[in-house]
Amino acid sequence: MLKPNLLREILVKFAPDFKQNPELLEVYVTSGNIQSTGTASVSYLTEYEINVFAMDFSGELDHLILAILTWAKKHQPDLLFNPDKRKSGIRFDADILDSEKIDVLFTIKATERVVIKIEDET
Repeated sequence: MLKPNLLREILVKFAPDFKQNPELLEVYVTSGNIQSTGTASVSYLTEYEINVFAMDFSGELDHLILAILTWAKKHQPDLLFNPDKRKSGIRFDADILDSEKIDVLFTIKATERVVIKIEDET
């Protein structure tokens, strides 16, 4: 899976505190499934949720949102341009720790196609 690491890179770019304190940012995958076409090809589609957990975040929440939307525009544009998917494709929950810090968990729906090419051995 490529998209979770690409998202992490963009988050660190938009919120440099994560570069200095990488332990405050967790990016992990849940709720995954695989769709195969059942044809001769062994290519498949993975569907999963990327979870972004920012702990003790003292920056602007808008910076994280902007990073996620920037990533989505390039790597998962259906979350922005498909009316059905943009309603619930990016969700978040936040715990306000004090007047300066929050814990925030974003859940982002993602898909990746995996194309397998098998060379003919004859």
